[in-house]
Amino acid sequence: MVKAYYFYDVAEEKQAEYLKFVAEVLKPFFQSRGARSYDVHQNVNLEKSTNFMAEMIFDDVETMQKTKGLHGNDPEYDAMVQRFFSFVTEPGVKPMGNYVQKI
Repeated sequence: MVKAYYFYDVAEEKQAEYLKFVAEVLKPFFQSRGARSYDVHQNVNLEKSTNFMAEMIFDDVETMQKTKGLHGNDPEYDAMVQRFFSFVTEPGVKPMGNYVQKI
């Protein structure tokens, strides 16, 4: 099993629309392309947090890499990523990603 974590900020005024986008677009998209799950978490340490973490779980490294390989090869994927970045507070800064595998 492989877990991919992404950390990023979404401005408070965009959060409701962003969470709708997650439920209606991101989650179904990635689950239909090999992710076992796609969940988003929000930092609760702050009163008005803009910090989010997305967690994707894949069965194996190959499936994760295949999904990541859609970038630049799948117009639907590229449009979805562009829309995702429209919600990120600092669009020029890519979300930090970590990939871990249970050993």
